[in-house]
Amino acid sequence: LAGGWTQLAPSTPAPTQFDAAITTDPGSGHLVLFGGNEHFGPMSNQTWIWGPLTVTARALPVGVTGQTYSQALQATGEKGAVSWRIGAGALPAGLSLSPRGLIAGSPSKPGVFAFTVTITDSSTPAQSTSRPFTLTINQGPIPGVYVANDGDSVINAFALGATGNTAPVATIAGPATTLAAPTGLALDQTGRLYVANSQADAIDVFGPGASGNVAPIRVLSGSQTNLTDPYGVALDAQGDLYVADEPADTITVYPPGAGGDQAPIRTITGSATGLGAPEAVTVDSAGDLWVANTQANTLTEYSPTANGDASPIATIAGDATNLDGPDGVTQDSTGRLIVADSFGPSLDTFTTPVSTSDTPPAVSLAGPATQLSFPVGVDVDAAGREYVGNQFGALTVYGPAASGNSSPIATIDGPATGLSSPGAVAVLPPLHVTTVRLRRGVVGRRYRFQLHALLGRSPLRWRLRGHLPRGLRLTRGGAIIGIPRRTGSRGLTVEVTDATRPAMRARRRLRLTITRR
Repeated sequence: LAGGWTQLAPSTPAPTQFDAAITTDPGSGHLVLFGGNEHFGPMSNQTWIWGPLTVTARALPVGVTGQTYSQALQATGEKGAVSWRIGAGALPAGLSLSPRGLIAGSPSKPGVFAFTVTITDSSTPAQSTSRPFTLTINQGPIPGVYVANDGDSVINAFALGATGNTAPVATIAGPATTLAAPTGLALDQTGRLYVANSQADAIDVFGPGASGNVAPIRVLSGSQTNLTDPYGVALDAQGDLYVADEPADTITVYPPGAGGDQAPIRTITGSATGLGAPEAVTVDSAGDLWVANTQANTLTEYSPTANGDASPIATIAGDATNLDGPDGVTQDSTGRLIVADSFGPSLDTFTTPVSTSDTPPAVSLAGPATQLSFPVGVDVDAAGREYVGNQFGALTVYGPAASGNSSPIATIDGPATGLSSPGAVAVLPPLHVTTVRLRRGVVGRRYRFQLHALLGRSPLRWRLRGHLPRGLRLTRGGAIIGIPRRTGSRGLTVEVTDATRPAMRARRRLRLTITRR
């Protein structure tokens, strides 16, 4: 046969074979020889293929805007070195095809993209072939500060760093959304948005990057949920959903992915709980739940397993605290509680106590220059900036060191913003490293592993704290590549930086193991 044979498996030359089978692959045009016996002994279990140069890659995996994408193309029948290129059409913006056949980058726009790849080998004369592909890119999370407008049942998202009379980067509004006086917002690590709809007695969940008149991907509602005017929402590290029911003086807890008419897995309610019109909730790094009680003018803390008529393990209450209608609560990177006092009006920061405490806040922001006007929502970004939804005013932003009668560093207000009685706020990012473990490597074999992160602005840049096994390196794009030279197991820390200004960073401690086989 002209052109010779190309052996695929095993890598060593095959001995003489008897009773082998031969056929053609109509899809690729290849001639395939397989099976047979070695001198009437056991089956050789070998496969030989001869035929033209063919692109064998299957359908391309779906990508997501703002997330790292990496997919290697493959071919058979090539002779010597090969080179890949785009023959027709175009890849999604943010992606490129390397001469070695790797589609990589971070797509910036959603859609379905059609293109043709062409591969050429180094035989004489050179073989060349093409194959069409389609690549689907889904909308990823849209970084920004999300604001609930309970007056007109609209949620607006503004770019981090926005100020003045600026239009939102995303708006969730319309009959399909089923929004009904949204009063609480929470974002998970994938960018899904959880909304407490007080007038609908429901929790709506929207997919990453949702905008327009879009339906929620999931709704928690019905008689078994025990939801009664849900006001505040929060998520813990395991994905459990906490809901503050203001008129019922209860906190209901639901498992990850809860939807439909699903009963809570736990309910905190009763006279011993100290709950008094709970309107906001947050979960700290230890898994403890903190609740802002608007009518009781207190902050109460509960253990991760609290259920029934459970007493708080700590309470912030008393005249010295300055609490006056606490409507919103969140935490900064050090674990301090930041509270929006609607009647103050003020923004108060507390160092979390271990028991009942009647002490002044560590930091208090109040006065005419602050522009605080019935603040009911608060959240903080990875840089420590504080975002406040003022129901009788605008969305105001304060620097990490703001205190006293400090002016905001940014004010989002005006007709272009679409704000109407802004209340609950939630900030997306923080940036988050989603890779939790590294694939094992083998000495002497080529290694490639792509790190992934969410909720940052592209392009992402990676660096290493520590050392990779000898023979490996980390690219700026987050790929660990090379040929490991020694066995062993090594711990290392990867750090990713996004393109916002100031830039956000996230780290993850990982372990890479190299074995002999």
